[in-house]
Amino acid sequence: MLIDEVFARRYSYFMSRGFTLIEIVVAVVFIGIVISGAVLLVTNSPHKPVPISSEMSEESMQSTQIPTGIPVTLTPRPTIEPTPTIIPTATPVYVAPTLSPVPTSVPTPISVPEPTDEPTPTPQPSCVSNTSPTFISHITDMSAVNYVVAPPTMGAGPSLKPHSYIGTNGVSVPLYAPAAMKVVSGSYYIGGPYMFEFQVSCEVTVRFGHMTNPIAILAALLPSEPNSENDSRTQYISGVSFNAGDLIGYTTGTSMAGNWDFGVYNSAISNQFASDPNWNTSSTYTAAVCPFEYFTSALKSEYVARFDAEILAGNPPYGEPFCQ
Repeated sequence: MLIDEVFARRYSYFMSRGFTLIEIVVAVVFIGIVISGAVLLVTNSPHKPVPISSEMSEESMQSTQIPTGIPVTLTPRPTIEPTPTIIPTATPVYVAPTLSPVPTSVPTPISVPEPTDEPTPTPQPSCVSNTSPTFISHITDMSAVNYVVAPPTMGAGPSLKPHSYIGTNGVSVPLYAPAAMKVVSGSYYIGGPYMFEFQVSCEVTVRFGHMTNPIAILAALLPSEPNSENDSRTQYISGVSFNAGDLIGYTTGTSMAGNWDFGVYNSAISNQFASDPNWNTSSTYTAAVCPFEYFTSALKSEYVARFDAEILAGNPPYGEPFCQ
């Protein structure tokens, strides 16, 4: 074996130099360590190891001075690790998640009125409350009035007359509004021919009966053909208003007596007929008042001066008079 031969030569060499046995052992051990390290180094080396020649001379071995007592440190050849190849990874592509649609409630459409050019008018009250309005205009040409019959009277039938009579002897006279008023009802019938009721306040209305020629705007509110004779039932009409003193028509009165009716009714007052079962079935009877109490003092005096309770034999006074 190569190693045994090296040891034998080294042993002969050291003995020939006069080394003791112990020194020879130490030297042999040291040489063994060195040789083992060299073998390991050669084994791990990537290069081909150089074989040790058996023909190595003593001179070449003597030229190698191995100091004693100094440990030999073998520096291992660094192992070169291969540089890892970096394999690029694909850039991740962002895929947006698919969102399920969230159901939404559909609101109920709200009807929005279309804007108009004209503002919506504020509703006005149909009437103004006034239990004691003042009449500031005569209802006719007083120079044509021959007599005035104050209510109430009783006609044939019997027939209660809660209105007054104005006698003008069949002469055509004008009719005027005694105060600001508006038409609320009327009738057109054979024998009338026209009757109109006007509202002065929420409580007070005035009535003109036996009007022969109302102004056109009033006549147009009623049918063109009259009702049957004496069918004086009224119907609701509206749309025409008047100021005090405005002309509302003309009349010659009834064909027989030549007079016409003028009545005033106040819903805030109950007269003596309100407790009479024979006549309390209608507000025309129970709310009738003295028409002349609402005129100014100067105007009222002209009507009172013409009072004649006895002139109408067919319509005598009945019960307590309205006008005192």
